[in-house]
Order: sequence, then structure tokens, then C-alpha cells
Amino acid sequence: MLQNTVPQIYAYLFLLGSCAIWYLTEEINRWYFLLLLFVPVLIGKKFGGFILAMILGIVFAQYNAIEQNRWNFPKQYVKESHLITGTISNLPVRKIDNSIMVRFHLKSINRQVVNNRQNVYLRLSCFRKCPNLNADESWQLMVRLKPNNGYINPQGFDYEKWLFSEQYRATGYIVNSTFNHLISTNPSIDTLRQQIKDYLLGVLSDGRISGSVIALTIGDKHDLNADSQRKLALNGLSHLMAISGLHIGLSAIPGFLFAGFLWRHNRSLQQINRIHFQWLGSLVPAIFYTVLSGFGLPAQRAMIMLVVFCTVQLARQSISTHSRFIFALWFILMSQPMAPLQISFWLSFLATASLIFLSRFSQPSNRLFALLKLQSQLFMLLMPIQLIIFGQVSLLSPLVNFCAIPFVSLILLPILLLLLMLIIVQLSLSTGVSVNGVTHDQLMERGSWVDGLGDMLLQIVSNAANFLIIIIEKLVQYFWKSIDWMSPYSELLLIKLDAEYPSKLFLSFLLLIIILLLIIVMYSNKTSGIIKRVSLWLNLRRGQYHLIMMLCPPLLYIIWTAEDDRNYDFRMLVFDVGQGLAVLIEYQDKLLLYDSAYGTDASNAVAKMTIIPYLERLKRPIDLLVISHNDADHSGGLESLLGKFQISELVTGPDVTTTEALNIATNPAKGLLRTKVCARGQTWQWSDLSIEVLTPRNNERELVVGNDSSCVILIEYLSKKILLTGDIESKGETLLMSLYPQLTADILLVPHHGSGTSSSPQLLSQLKSSLAIISSGYLNRFNLPSERVLKRYTNQGIKTINTADSGAIEVLIDEWGKVHIKQWRKDKLTVWRRR
Repeated sequence: MLQNTVPQIYAYLFLLGSCAIWYLTEEINRWYFLLLLFVPVLIGKKFGGFILAMILGIVFAQYNAIEQNRWNFPKQYVKESHLITGTISNLPVRKIDNSIMVRFHLKSINRQVVNNRQNVYLRLSCFRKCPNLNADESWQLMVRLKPNNGYINPQGFDYEKWLFSEQYRATGYIVNSTFNHLISTNPSIDTLRQQIKDYLLGVLSDGRISGSVIALTIGDKHDLNADSQRKLALNGLSHLMAISGLHIGLSAIPGFLFAGFLWRHNRSLQQINRIHFQWLGSLVPAIFYTVLSGFGLPAQRAMIMLVVFCTVQLARQSISTHSRFIFALWFILMSQPMAPLQISFWLSFLATASLIFLSRFSQPSNRLFALLKLQSQLFMLLMPIQLIIFGQVSLLSPLVNFCAIPFVSLILLPILLLLLMLIIVQLSLSTGVSVNGVTHDQLMERGSWVDGLGDMLLQIVSNAANFLIIIIEKLVQYFWKSIDWMSPYSELLLIKLDAEYPSKLFLSFLLLIIILLLIIVMYSNKTSGIIKRVSLWLNLRRGQYHLIMMLCPPLLYIIWTAEDDRNYDFRMLVFDVGQGLAVLIEYQDKLLLYDSAYGTDASNAVAKMTIIPYLERLKRPIDLLVISHNDADHSGGLESLLGKFQISELVTGPDVTTTEALNIATNPAKGLLRTKVCARGQTWQWSDLSIEVLTPRNNERELVVGNDSSCVILIEYLSKKILLTGDIESKGETLLMSLYPQLTADILLVPHHGSGTSSSPQLLSQLKSSLAIISSGYLNRFNLPSERVLKRYTNQGIKTINTADSGAIEVLIDEWGKVHIKQWRKDKLTVWRRR
């Protein structure tokens, strides 16, 4: 009985071993590996193969991690310009501000050929005087490069992980130079994709409609605006506006039917088995659609699944659906070793596994009711996964999906595929089709076509395409009108995962209950009631019970080695926001936010990627928001915060009082209770926590300007003092020392990001701090913190930690007043993290 399940168990264990490398921190990973070596002693030699499968997964993932990191851009060359050659891979992303983002396949750097067994890709931007970059073009470019780097915070998008999974080795920007020139053009499928995109942008005026059509035809989602993507995510429909596994599978149906038609009307083809011929025919449009989508990883996975399914059908083997799924999983893991790093892999993997699991149970005779039941069961199974990955899920999404999936997949998609065929024919027949000023060059020679017949055929195809475009515009309009109508209700029924996680005791208790149930089900010959129902529902064999139990000790270890932050009433989080500042103080049910990171307006505020995701998970209003002064790297996220959260009180530095942001803040519609200018003597008392403004003095508002006008506040809790200094420089520091000659601080937020004009030896000597925290950007252009300033801290015996090296820095104070420090980058060091 166990032998039939062994290949399936091996695949899952191999995947689990891979995930140990990709997701566990290096410290935990070592202990995890050692635990595996002792597990065979506990369960017997019979299951030693299971451990070997997991170890092979670990070794395979580790090998690929080493290969991925074989070529990385050295940080010592970050301030120099470099001459590179290579090819534009995939479609360039062109933004409204005329900036460009490209995926660049590197061939040489500074005239040295990049000799590497794997492809080296760079993510390059261009902001002004950009060359006309197009897909499949080889270029010589002058660039500035930087090692992969992203913000590391408790919440928010993990940019470094995404860069690693997409095989980017460095990021950078194109420098305006006479060395920039086109080397050659090598047309490929991306050339056709670009022409199709240009055509659709020309004939579809509405941005949301054109973005949706482009996403469904060539798999490019960059033309969907942020609001549209937010509404899709809110309603659980993001998978519909992409070339997903469902769409690849549906594209195979026309090929299957057309192959059957050809077989019936061609005697020579009838020598081949009809079913075999139809299955092979179904692969043709599916492969073409996959390639046309840019051969993205999700589309590749769907194609692998389809090929495995068709191969089994051609082999006429009686293989279960679960076994086919396992074969596809093996192929995916072998061809895409880093697939487990991508959210799309887990969503498709778990959705398919859930469907296979649910298919074991008998379905009602009523097909509509069966579909509703399957949709609701799938939603319940995947809801915890969606909560963990996205932090939210709407209870209305099953109903929305039930209506939207048939509409998009069975009505809209077939029409789009037909339009796609007509566009390709139109492009291939024309020598220069111009649509709204966009010219489409001929892709294929017309050969000996008679001009008159060719022109007539071109006219027919153009008219048919225009007719389909009218239909598609109406259908997509109805789709978005429905989404707009449903979104408020979906938001009303939105469930968000709290930032506080279950305790160790609760998780351990839950794990022990699972183990106990498995033991009872496995060893009870006579089961009844709930236990029997559980046994039938699980439908697991004895070896699979052993497998689950075998994984419990490592899980218990991970649970108990993870630090439980809920034991601390006080938490200070210095966000990793690059060259800027944002500090959050959490005390009991109160929140104080000091500064809001960099931004020039709400659209490009760093707060959207760093501060806001964390505050959304807390689901609490901001009791006190302090903006120290008006520099963009401190006040840039204010507008985003005002539009997103309820804020009880806003305090701003003197030079912020005339800004547009403050005018927005004083609007009663925003729900602000109080707004005031920061001045010495202002205090707040939250139980055992006290907050006091030290500078600037209210009567010196005209004298103290710029950085020295920063709102400096002192926070005191259980005899521990924390000083938040903004950007004060020598003048501000002198004022501070003259006003408070006895001032000390256990923890100091380093003034002005460690600039040489701040952190005077006199100030450091007076404060007698034990820890100084610097908020600065990695390899920032200001060269902060200054080496001279760091030496001052070292000479005073003050330990310094920098967000550029440590990621977000968390200061926790327990009930006895002991300070605990967490560094999110260093404490959670994984294979994709920058060292």
C-alpha cells in the first residue's frame, strides 16, 4: 500500500527540502538539516528514503542558490559608470513620465565578456534623454549599477526576493552618453508582441480597457493602473488579468476541435489515431499562446502541466490525476528551481492540489450546485493561504469569481484569441499598417501574392478586427463596471490578518492535537463518529501519516525558536526606508509615528511600500503623528498617510506649517482632532510612557530654520530614554545642550543620518548613549553616515547600527526594563538577501 504513494511522498519531501533553503534563515536551516539526520532513528530505516528525498531537495536548491549568486555586481564600483553590451529582453516598460524600465541580458561589461554558465540579467531604468529601446535589440550603453537592494521591514513587498527569483543580478540606470548606440536588431517573438501591443494601444483609447486586453493577449500587465490592480486584488480576480493556467488550458480547446475537424476531412491523417492527433493539435495553440505571453514562469508551469497531461493520454497509461500532478511538479521543480520563491507558484500549486483533493468526494447531480460547492470549498481551503500571502481576503470573492471566471474565460478570452489571430494576419499582410500614427512593419514576406487579392484580404481582416474590437470594448467595459460596483461591498466584507501572530503555546497545542488525531486514526482498527469521518476525509495511507508526524518535531523547533514579540508592551520600529526616516512607537494600544519617509507626492511615497503595509496589519489609528521638518525624506509620506489612516493628532515642525499637506490635514473630513506646530514643552503621557518635545523653542521660530528646526522629542519608559533628533545639525545640537545640560539618552536616533555636520563630540559625551541607530540608504549618494562621525561614536564607546545594513531595527523593552534589539535583515538572513 505504501509503495503506491512513495513517488508522491518523495516529490513533496523534495519540495519541502527546497523550501528549507529558500525560506528558512541560515541559522535555522543548519539546525533543520541536523534534525533530519536523526529522524530515521526515530521512525526506523524503512523511511530513510524519505529523509534522502528531503536532503536531495536541500542540496538541489543550495546548488541553484550558489549558481544564482555566482555573478554579482561588486559594491565598490557603484559610483563609477560602466560600458555594457547586451540585448533588451522582454518588452520595455514605458511609464507616463516617459521613463523606461528594461530587462537587459548582459553580454559584456567594460569590454570584458561575462563568462557565466547562467544568464545574467540587469534591471535598468532611464529617466531622461532615453534612447529608443525596443525588444530584441542589442545595445551598447553607459550605465551606473548597484547590487540588488530592497527595503526589509516586517511588512511590505520583498523587492530583493523578487529580483532574485527573476534572476536579476544588479539594478541601475542608463547614463546619457555618446557611447549609447544600437548595435543590431534580432527580431523574435518579442518583436511581434511589441507590435501587437502598439496596435492595441492605438485602437483602444480607454487606458483600463487597453491594459486589460494587453494583459490577456500578450501577458503584459504594466498598462493596468494601480487602482485597477487594487480592485482586482480586492475581489480576488488578479489571476484573471494574466495569462494563467486556466487560460492556457482553454486555449488548447480550439486546437483540439480543429485537429478533429482536419482528421475527419483528410484520409491521409486518418491513418493516425484520432485522439492522439487531437491531443497533439491541442498543444499547438497552447504553446503559441504561451510563447506569445512572453514565456513567463506562470505560463511555463501551465504549459508543463498540459504537456504532462497530454503525454499520459498519448501513452494510454492508467495514471491517476494525482500522479500526473506529481509528474508535473517534478518537471517544474527541475526546470524552475526557484519557483517556490514565487507567489504564483504556491497559488497555482495549492489550487490544483485542492481541486484534486476535493474531486475525491462525490459531487451532487446538479452541475450548478456542484460548481458552487466546489468554488466555496476551494475558497475555504485557500483562504488561510491568501491571508498569509496577501494579508487580506474578501468573503465576497467566491461569488465574484463564480460570475467573473466564466465571463472572462468562456466569453471574453475566445474573442480575444480570435482578435489576436486577425492582428497577426493583418501585420503579416501589410507593409506598413498605421494606426493612430503607429506603423507596423511587415513580419513575413508576401512572396507572390497578387497585390489586388492581398489588399482585398487585408481589408477583410481589418474590418473583422475592428468589429471584434467594438465587441471587446463593450465586454471589458461591462466587466469593469461590475468590478467598480462590487468593490465597496467586497471592501465591507474584507478580512485582514492582524500583525499580531498566535502565541507559541497555541501553535504548539494545535500541532500536538494534530499529532494525537493522526495517531488515533492510524492505529485504531475500530473507529467511529468524528474519528472515522476524519479518517475517511483524509484518506491517507499509513506511510503518509508517518510523513506528517515526521515533520512535526522540526515545526515545533521553529515555533519555539521564533521570538514572541507579544511579551513586550513597548516596541520602537525604525523602518528601513532608504535615505529617509520613519519611526513607529507602539505602546499598549497607542501609536506614535515620527516622520513619514521620502516622497515628492502621494504617488511615489516610500511610505506606500514600507510604513503603510505595516500600519494596515495593525488595524489601529495613529494617535500621534510627528513630522519633524519639511525635508522630502522626512515629510514625503504625509499626504499618503493622511489619505489612508485615522490620525488623532498631528504635530509638525515650524517649516511645515505652510505646506499643502498641512492644509489637507486641517480638513475636518480627514478626522483629525488636533493639529499643532511643534514647540518646546509639549508633552503627552500614555500610562508609563512619557513624550516630551525638547526643541525648537516657540519664540525662536524665525531664527531656527531648515534642518535645525527639526522637532526633537524625548521618549521615556521604565527609566529608559530614547531621543529622536530629526535632522538637527551643530546649531540645533548646541541649542539642545544649552536648554538641557543634564540631558541623557540610552538610545539615540543619530541626527541627520550621520552627517558630518551633526553628532558633535560634545553632544555624544553629554548623552552617554549605549546605542545609536542610523537611518540611511544603502550606498546613498550623500555617503552617509560619514566615516568621521562613525569614529566619534566608536571613540565614545557607543554601539551603532544602520538600517542600510540591518534593515528595519526593532527596539523592544520588557516589563523589567531590559532592552532587546532585532535587526530584520541580519536576523532573517536568507539566500536572496543582500549581505
